[in-house]
Amino acid sequence: DPERRKKLLTRAGWLFASGSVDGVSPGSHHRTVAEVSGLPIATVRESAQLVGDYAATAYESVSQARPIGAADSWRDQRARHGSGVWTRRGEVLMVHAPANSSAVHTSWLDALALGYRVAVRPSQREPFTAHRLV
Repeated sequence: DPERRKKLLTRAGWLFASGSVDGVSPGSHHRTVAEVSGLPIATVRESAQLVGDYAATAYESVSQARPIGAADSWRDQRARHGSGVWTRRGEVLMVHAPANSSAVHTSWLDALALGYRVAVRPSQREPFTAHRLV
């Protein structure tokens, strides 16, 4: 259900940027990522906020790629009256995430917004961001 995905991604974005996940506060997460990645903590904080904000708007972002007038679900009334339905072509997206920055994880949030299942293989050096998002 597209509306459910939208709500869940918005909530996930807020939790990632501002909430405690598995008992780990955002500040603790930022410090850990900065220590293992070598990135300045200010960069880690900015990237985490970027990822959280992007998750909250991922559904709107992918909606911009849909043709105007196309429904995003066969349950939409427009589909019953002849409108096309925009659907994904696969089921699973596999991601091998590098450890450059937390921001690399925004790329697969679009796939979640489209309804794909996502399998993420985080980097060995910095698996914390992927764990926090999943």
